[in-house]
Amino acid sequence: MCSSDLPAGTAVDASITHPTENDFYLCSHQGIQGTSRPSYYRCLWDDNNLTADELQTLTYQLCHTYARCTRSVSIPAPAYYAHLVAIRARYHIIDKDHEMETSSEGLEEQRFYEMTKLRKQFEQLLEEAGLLAARGEAGLTSSERMARHGELRQLRDMKRTLKKTERKKKTLRVGEDQDMDEKEDEEMDPKDVDFRMRNDAGQVRQLLNSSSAISYKDLSMLKLILTSGLYPQIALADEHNSYKGGQDQLFHTRVKPFNVLHPNSIFASQPEVLQLDSLSIASVPGFTTRHPASSGHQVLVYQSLLETVKPYLMASMRMPALPALLLFSHSLDCKDRKSVV
Repeated sequence: MCSSDLPAGTAVDASITHPTENDFYLCSHQGIQGTSRPSYYRCLWDDNNLTADELQTLTYQLCHTYARCTRSVSIPAPAYYAHLVAIRARYHIIDKDHEMETSSEGLEEQRFYEMTKLRKQFEQLLEEAGLLAARGEAGLTSSERMARHGELRQLRDMKRTLKKTERKKKTLRVGEDQDMDEKEDEEMDPKDVDFRMRNDAGQVRQLLNSSSAISYKDLSMLKLILTSGLYPQIALADEHNSYKGGQDQLFHTRVKPFNVLHPNSIFASQPEVLQLDSLSIASVPGFTTRHPASSGHQVLVYQSLLETVKPYLMASMRMPALPALLLFSHSLDCKDRKSVV
C-alpha cells in the first residue's frame, strides 16, 4: 500500500468510470495536509470535439489559473469563481439582517451608504492626525443647531421603535408587481435612520452640489495615489516588446525578471495601449529609436505575482512612468543636465 498522496495531475478514466459516457476523475492539487480527494468530471456537451486526453489536460491547466493561490487547486478556476459569485449574490438577493444587507431602494443606495461611511472614516483619520480641523457643528446657526438636535431626538426614538418592531420579510411571487404593497415601501428602513443620524442632510446636499467632473490631470493624480497604496510593485517592459504579441510580452520586476501578462488581463488582449505613442517621441541627441526620449513612457504596477507554469502579473494597472518612479524610487540617477533620468 502506498503511504503517500496522489501526485497532482493524476487522472483516471477507465475501470471505475462509466462504460460509454465521457467522464473521469482528476486529482489536480497537491495534498499539503490530510488526504487528497479527486474531483469527478462528466462531459455533458462538447462543441470542440476534444479527445479525452485534451479535455483532461485543459481541465488540469484551468486548475492553475486561480488568482488566490500560487498552486494548483482542486477544481478549475471558473468553477471556483462561480462559487464565490454565488455566495456574493446571496447577500444581494436574500433579505437577512447582516451588515451588507441591501436596502429597499436597491444596490445604488447601498453603495451610497458605503461611500459616505468611508468618507466619514477617512475624515476622522485626518482629524486624528492633525491634517484636518475638526468640523463638528461649526458653521451652523443657532436655529439650525436646534433643528438638528430635534431631528436627532426623533431619529433616536424612531430607531428604538424599529428595534422593538419585528421586521417583515418581503416575498415577491410570480405575477405580482413590486409596487403592489405601498405600505411596505413607506416603512422606514433602519439603515436609513442610522445614515440620517450620522450625516447632516444639509452637508450631504452641499457635498453633492459641490461635486464636479474631474480632469485628466486630476484622474492621473488619483490613480497615482491609489497605486501608491494598493499597488506598491512596479514592472518595467522589456525593450523588445514592440515586436511581440500581448501574451508574449515580457516585464521585469525587482524580485523576478521575465514575467508575462495574465491571459485574462486587458493588456494581454490589447497590447497596443502599452506601446509608446509616436507623437510623444521627442528628438533628443544621444537617444536611439530603441530607447527614444519621451514624456509618455508607461510602467505597469501590479498587485501580486502568480507563479504557475509561468510567472504572471496579476491585477495590473498602467501608470505614467515619471510620476510613478518619482514616488516609488529610493534614488534617481540623473545626467549632468538634470533633465534626463
